[in-house]
Amino acid sequence: MKIVITGAAGLLGKALIALAPAEHELHKFTCNHHPDAIGNWYSLNLTTGAGLDLIYSIKPDIIIHCAAIGNVDYAQKNHHEAININLSATIDLIKLCADINCKLVNISTNAVFDGHKAPYSDDDLLSPINYYGISKAGAEYAVKYSKIDWIIIRPILMYGIPNQGRRGNWVTVWRDKFRAGQTCQVVNDIITQPLYNADCAKVVWEAIRQQAYGEIFNVAGKDIIPTVDFAYAVADAVKAPRSLIQPVPSSFFPSIAPRPANTTYNLNKINTRLGIYTVGVREGVGIVLGEKPI
Repeated sequence: MKIVITGAAGLLGKALIALAPAEHELHKFTCNHHPDAIGNWYSLNLTTGAGLDLIYSIKPDIIIHCAAIGNVDYAQKNHHEAININLSATIDLIKLCADINCKLVNISTNAVFDGHKAPYSDDDLLSPINYYGISKAGAEYAVKYSKIDWIIIRPILMYGIPNQGRRGNWVTVWRDKFRAGQTCQVVNDIITQPLYNADCAKVVWEAIRQQAYGEIFNVAGKDIIPTVDFAYAVADAVKAPRSLIQPVPSSFFPSIAPRPANTTYNLNKINTRLGIYTVGVREGVGIVLGEKPI
């Protein structure tokens, strides 16, 4: 099958490419030049007709839509841009899919929930509390109530080794700070479920293989922990003293966008429906900071 991946140079895109079944013909789109790009890479601005025309010319069977403004604080300060890219561009892709009889796998987020009713199931009602979550919830509704074949994937706090020049994540940020002997303030009142990017990619490919259209999958790592424990796992992995970590309440950062306190998931569906069991934090961090991460 011909498969287009938007946001292909991002963290999930990298894992999707690395783990793609050999029978698929991948067409990889990114908004910026990717220095390590080899074969079927394209520049795509989802807010312009030219980028969509390029996808149209390929006539893919499936679009895996990873591209988004994913920085929660940036989205909060630039909410019109977040709505334009995260919601409006998704609606444009839905229209394109309808025109060419293409299926859509839409990558969403745990930020569509308010954090008051964890653990969340795949079919719980959406209740975002920041502009990033609002834009992604809107995209989910647009996808869900469209007439195309779709799958929605909701990752939570993904980590891994990013492509060169791409935005880091907590594992790589903490790794670099700890190795430099720098202290980090880390919140101790937000519960999370860190997800290794390769595990998320496995869920995407398995859902496609099983043709799980019309279904939503919450995807997270095995462990439910306070964010500060995630930092401790990284410090332990790089043999840095835990004293470099300063636990603080989320109110310590008054200028950032509001975060839900606990959007962790019930993983029964990916376990039973797809047969996938994700790794815990220490195993995942060990893989990422080891010799052969995705």
